[in-house]
Amino acid sequence: MKRFRILLIAVLGLLLVGCNSKSAEEDYNSVEKIVQDKDSFSEGMAKLVPTDDGCSYTSSKFNGRETLWRETLEEDQEIEVECSLTLSEGTAKIVCVDAEGNLTTLLECTPETSLDGQVDTKVPMTSGKNRIKIVGYGCKGVDFEIHFKV
Repeated sequence: MKRFRILLIAVLGLLLVGCNSKSAEEDYNSVEKIVQDKDSFSEGMAKLVPTDDGCSYTSSKFNGRETLWRETLEEDQEIEVECSLTLSEGTAKIVCVDAEGNLTTLLECTPETSLDGQVDTKVPMTSGKNRIKIVGYGCKGVDFEIHFKV
């Protein structure tokens, strides 16, 4: 009986892990899910480091959507950013969600299209709360940096 319980717990654990990755994959292209204030993610050995002009984020594993940066602006602005994203497995993107719920993809990559160099882009942000999020599924070896040029 004890072995049956252990086996049942192990099987349920495996099913839950699979559901999390599946859910993250389904949410990847859902603007409605991504723009939500609530984040939904699982990660392994992750580290988010805020800096004076942005942040850096590393994680051994990642599934879902997580807010990495947020700022409330008093007026509409177009902000210039430098960012990079690399990963060894999976699919990920970095997006900006403005105060009105508009979504702008800053960059997107798979291991085949990892961005080893910096990508310079301008990001429209509206007055109110703006967020930068990472969205991904099946990700391993995630390394992201963003710097805002002022």
